[in-house]
Amino acid sequence: MSTLKTEDFKRGGVAYPPDWHFDADLPEDRTYVEKTFKVLKEYSGIPADKVEEHVFDIREKAWKVFPYPCIGSWRFLADYLVEFPEYPEILARIKAGDIFLDAGCCFGQVLRHLMLDGAPAANLKGTDLYPKFIEQGYDLFKDEDKCGLEFITGDMLNHSDPSLDVLDGKMDIIHGTFLFHLFNRPDQIKLATRLVKFFKPDAKNALIVGRHTGQAEPLDPFETWTLDKLDRFLHTPSTWQALWDEVGELTGTKWVTTAEVVFLKHLDIDDNYWAKRKEITGDPNPPKTLRFCQYRYSVRKV
Repeated sequence: MSTLKTEDFKRGGVAYPPDWHFDADLPEDRTYVEKTFKVLKEYSGIPADKVEEHVFDIREKAWKVFPYPCIGSWRFLADYLVEFPEYPEILARIKAGDIFLDAGCCFGQVLRHLMLDGAPAANLKGTDLYPKFIEQGYDLFKDEDKCGLEFITGDMLNHSDPSLDVLDGKMDIIHGTFLFHLFNRPDQIKLATRLVKFFKPDAKNALIVGRHTGQAEPLDPFETWTLDKLDRFLHTPSTWQALWDEVGELTGTKWVTTAEVVFLKHLDIDDNYWAKRKEITGDPNPPKTLRFCQYRYSVRKV
């Protein structure tokens, strides 16, 4: 097991041990990057023997924008959406005219995957806080002059940011992977209520899907990690539904959620972290092992 230390929380609030930050080499198991490699060869026209060199170059540039674990560990190449049980429904609905938004789209890789599966670009939108990620998406896929996708940059936590207003009331389906776990609970409420605003007022079967890091065991109510620069809320299935119950009350809507564990990692914690956890929780003897997991989630309007 990895050992979680307090100094691991000092790099821009990224809440992972160093060995989760940056993998020097591509994974030995290429299964989860195969579709992106296929896009790069068939859609972007990159020769097969140049694809790896190309993604290394793009990853190096992206890491300088912000060292997200999904960048350092190559997860930006993964096609997680196709693994969702809702994927056939999502693809069919987009082909039939529903509008899909990738919230926190990074390079826009999910949108290119959907295009490869036959989704029309006119029905696909992307938004991210960082314009540089979208620019690097064009560099990654070599398609700025041909992709036909619409990208909007803006801050979803700042409800007075007018740049995202163009998306309001126009969406049927929203995707948000590795997004909610970046924030504390109050900011998650801001994010979720902003997503609700993106939906068409009369949208039938409004749907949000994604994947995020969570906790395997329930925490004290609304407990937030506050070590050093870290201030995030990691959900269990019950707290995830509770979040959307509150969002529903704030927006006059109602939502039902699912959360399925798709990844689990055990972490030992050092004495300094353990002492701070005692202080935060008031528990005189909290566990010295944490169980991080990733949930594949859905949120559906009812």
